[in-house]
Amino acid sequence: MPSNILCWFSAILFMAANSVEIALIVKRHKDSFNRDSYTELLPDDIEQSWNTRYDEKALFYASGFLNSFFWIIFCLPVMEMAWILSRSGTQSLGLNVGICIFALGGALTEWLSHLFWIGVTVASF
Repeated sequence: MPSNILCWFSAILFMAANSVEIALIVKRHKDSFNRDSYTELLPDDIEQSWNTRYDEKALFYASGFLNSFFWIIFCLPVMEMAWILSRSGTQSLGLNVGICIFALGGALTEWLSHLFWIGVTVASF
């Protein structure tokens, strides 16, 4: 039963994170991009770009944190599945330990990359 709850929770987190990210992309591309004014480095355009980026900060943080939490929650059902497939650690133990190691490694890598990306963005504001 706890596995079903974790699966549902990770699916909800995944959909929420991607919905926020899609909203962020739509908000960014709502304004038309003019390459000529961008390459001229006009102060008004630079100020508008930074103001837009500042306005999108909350959506960016929400998307990053939801994605980070999704990866942490998602690796738990995968590891539980590997434990069930190994029949409580009695069969194909090496393969299922490999699944657990890859799940933990992938989740940790994604988690750290999202948090580092958020940290880099916070440093630029």
